Amino acid sequence: MEKYWYNYIGGTDDSLTLVDYLYDKGKAELPLSEIFSDTGLGKLNWDFHTSPDLEYTDSEGECHEFYYAIDLATDLAALILESKKAVGST
Repeated sequence: MEKYWYNYIGGTDDSLTLVDYLYDKGKAELPLSEIFSDTGLGKLNWDFHTSPDLEYTDSEGECHEFYYAIDLATDLAALILESKKAVGST
């Protein structure tokens, strides 16, 4: 994780919101489809150049916004890459 996070990606407000979202879910594994549904990425049809209505509602009912779809998608890609790499090395 250290190779990419904060060196190339992961330094935006959206990154912190994503980490909060993942922590709030409280799961060791989370399907990408659920993340896309929960955050609004699924409504964009893979067009990450637009960023309307990206948000999630936490377990306490509070809404948190994501500002840029491309930042969220890039952070997710890095997390997936690092997770797969970590699983493959065990």
